[in-house]
Amino acid sequence: MYRTVAALPGNDTEALAACVRGQAARPFQEEPRPVGVPMLLVSGARDTVAEGAAGLAERCGGSFVEIPGRDHANAVSSRVFKQAAVGFLDD
Repeated sequence: MYRTVAALPGNDTEALAACVRGQAARPFQEEPRPVGVPMLLVSGARDTVAEGAAGLAERCGGSFVEIPGRDHANAVSSRVFKQAAVGFLDD
């Protein structure tokens, strides 16, 4: 997956590699529940990588937004994602 995303025009391969290393070193764990940390999970309706995100958000007391017609590769570029992120940060 990294190679596919890194090959897309405009992506910063060093930043992507740092994200991968960070996630591998400290994967998200729902227990213990992150108390006092607002959480927004967003995934595309066609995102097989993020299946279960709605349930995870519910179990962790977070919010969830599903983006219609999008998958893991193109959810972030959607207007729905941007509006959800800005609205979450405004709160």
